[in-house]
Amino acid sequence: MMRAACRGMDAAMFFPEKGENAGDAKTVCEGCPVRAECLELALVKREQFGVWGGLSEKDRRLIRGQRARQARTVRCQGCRLPMVVVPARADGMGPVRSLCDDCRRERRRALRRQQQALVRRTATTR
Repeated sequence: MMRAACRGMDAAMFFPEKGENAGDAKTVCEGCPVRAECLELALVKREQFGVWGGLSEKDRRLIRGQRARQARTVRCQGCRLPMVVVPARADGMGPVRSLCDDCRRERRRALRRQQQALVRRTATTR
């Protein structure tokens, strides 16, 4: 994060002790050009400590809870069994899987078999 506003600053400011004020760190994050990316990284990696993207651990926990509540159930396009889909990004958008893990694995195997058969066919025609 080369453009981060916190670059070169004392990291201790972003990891206050319990009960300490994190206001200074949050102020630095307010105008940061990579604030959204920083926050998303902390949410994905489930950072438990410090201020990331202008939010404390407690703030990020609330967002993770909201995302979990936004999870929805859809049916797999392959086997038609229900599966839970959680939005990949804070705005609720992002990739939504249409296949469950088992169907995706089977599709990958089938594609691999097709590729191997194609390679064998081209090798025998030469």
